Amino acid sequence: MPAPRAVDQAKALIQSCGAPDRDMSTANNDPRPPIPFRVLSYNSQHLQFAFVPGGGAQIGDPPPYRWALSGILDLTTNQRISLQAATERMSCAAPLVALAGAASHSAAVNEPAPSGEAGLTASSNIDPQ
Repeated sequence: MPAPRAVDQAKALIQSCGAPDRDMSTANNDPRPPIPFRVLSYNSQHLQFAFVPGGGAQIGDPPPYRWALSGILDLTTNQRISLQAATERMSCAAPLVALAGAASHSAAVNEPAPSGEAGLTASSNIDPQ
């Protein structure tokens, strides 16, 4: 039986919550980074969702991508927060809980990185403008 087709979690978030205030991606940069990323910012909820290519994408694969959630930044504290905490603030993001639970990286998405461990931080809050 074939593996289920990966869901584009960034697309699912936009469909559920509407267009973000900012949608920034490195997918079409020249040169494209080995691991591109996409960031969706919802300013009124003070949340920033970061995504990396999912669905079996390999380093260096070209777009299009099925984006997989990699972390959530609380823009008021510049700290990584859990998906559950984000959905308390932004209930329309609740469908991501089910999608992330089915993903192989769900533990990394659902729990904040321990102190001193690499993760989505204020320093990864890239603003190209």
